[in-house]
Amino acid sequence: MYLKNDNLSVRTIMSKAHYSGRHLCPYNPQKKLQKIRFFEKKCVRLVNITLNDKLTSFFIYLHMSKILLLEDDDVLSETLIELLESENFEVKHVSDGEMALDATFIKKFDLMLLDINVPFLNGFEFLKSLRESGDMTPAIFITALTDVASLSHGFEIGADDYIKKPFDFDELLIRIKALLKKQYHTYANEIVVDDFRFVIEKDELYRGSSFVSLPPYELHMVRLFFQNLNATLSKERLLDALNEGKEMSEGALRVHINQLRKIGLPITTVKGIGYRLAAS
Repeated sequence: MYLKNDNLSVRTIMSKAHYSGRHLCPYNPQKKLQKIRFFEKKCVRLVNITLNDKLTSFFIYLHMSKILLLEDDDVLSETLIELLESENFEVKHVSDGEMALDATFIKKFDLMLLDINVPFLNGFEFLKSLRESGDMTPAIFITALTDVASLSHGFEIGADDYIKKPFDFDELLIRIKALLKKQYHTYANEIVVDDFRFVIEKDELYRGSSFVSLPPYELHMVRLFFQNLNATLSKERLLDALNEGKEMSEGALRVHINQLRKIGLPITTVKGIGYRLAAS
């Protein structure tokens, strides 16, 4: 076991919606309570939570921050998966570098947690290959290696952070959230555009003090626009980001853009290129 705190418990339970999606669907209003699992050291217990009507399983699954976990220790992997999922992250676990490389071709990740001494392609080689291909996904090495040479090499090939085993999960969580904020080019918890506020950790949009409920694809687009505030996003980049698991046409993209404009977001068209969300 590589987590320091023997009495570690999960503070926040957002529900594992993707494990029990049909029960979390708002189209079934009778289902107001749903038993969900969450992890606590060496045991799994059931708790009841009151469902928030604005959540659906698909909404949570699609808009969780996606983490690639490269770790060949089964016990540590299972522990981290349980803990990260309880904090509302989607986790893809692989046990060797070649599997990790394959995973990055199939899906885009928001962050990577990488062990170093894994089979076939070690963590250093894997990250070096990604960086050389232009993939700048934030990466944290989680490793038992403690020598300065390994630490230095990790940063030289493109690591964003480094945490040594054994580690406290709360510390890892702080580092993860800090790196995810950097994708929005800010250290603040929210970004303001006119009278809109995008709350980064909650992945939620507000107009004034009112929550703006958005369907999955449109929330994902809002996320991309706020990550790239004042920059032009090409149609190709938007389609590439939104095509995960389902093809989307330029016509469908225009429909979603128009829906976001209807709620008041100042999205402008850059003719022949794409779209831009600009702060006034």
